[in-house]
Amino acid sequence: MPIFQLLLIVIFVRRNRSLEIGWKNVGGTRRLATLVWASGFLVTNGDLGGEAGASGIKAQDLIPGGLDRAEKSDVARLHAQLASWLNYWMTRYPRDTLEQAMLNLIVRLSKAKAGWIAERADPFPFDQVIAAACQGKFEQYVDGKV
Repeated sequence: MPIFQLLLIVIFVRRNRSLEIGWKNVGGTRRLATLVWASGFLVTNGDLGGEAGASGIKAQDLIPGGLDRAEKSDVARLHAQLASWLNYWMTRYPRDTLEQAMLNLIVRLSKAKAGWIAERADPFPFDQVIAAACQGKFEQYVDGKV
């Protein structure tokens, strides 16, 4: 991660505060830094919810070809999806922290990917799955929140 992005994250991201404080009532710079942090959190911890590494979320799931080949539009799309998730989770659990919200996203994505791997061999449709997660369609398959 470039030093400038790391510096923005350290200064602006309130990951141990509630979503109301760390996401809802923040300005544009802090919100952008939070999305950069959330992207990194998803890539770094995406395999936490997977079984034996197979159903964990990987960089290739987020952006076809991986982060090394990501274009500006790919990153903007990922940030929009993460913003949707944080907005959805904030309406349900405003007192949760940013880390709790992201861990809950990882659990939902990993469960969906495990089911996908069991039934199909084609690439995991991350865009469609995160959209469904933001609409609450996986809540019946998950035992509450992490």
